[in-house]
Amino acid sequence: MAGIALLIAWWVYDVISITLSLFTLGFASCLFLPIYIAVPIISGIQARTYLRQTGGKGDWGSVGKVVGGGCLVMILAILIFVFALGGLGWLVGQQSRP
Repeated sequence: MAGIALLIAWWVYDVISITLSLFTLGFASCLFLPIYIAVPIISGIQARTYLRQTGGKGDWGSVGKVVGGGCLVMILAILIFVFALGGLGWLVGQQSRP
C-alpha cells in the first residue's frame, strides 16, 4: 500500500513540476533536476534495505515484467497525451474558422 501511495505522489509531483516548467518556460526545470536524480537513488537504497530486512528474493524475470509493464504504461500515456493535444488543436482550428 505504501508503494502505491508513493507512486501516486510521484505522479502528482510530475504533473506539478511539468506544469511549473511550462509556465516558467523551462526555468523551473533547473530546480527539479536534483530531485529527478536523487529520488531513484534513494528508492533503490530503500528497496535494497527492505529486501535485506525481509529476506526477500527476486529474479531478473520479475524485474523484466515490471520494467516492461512500466514502459507500456508510459507509452500509452504519451500516446493518449499526443492524441489529446491533436484533438485539442483540431477543435481550436474548427472554432477559429468563420
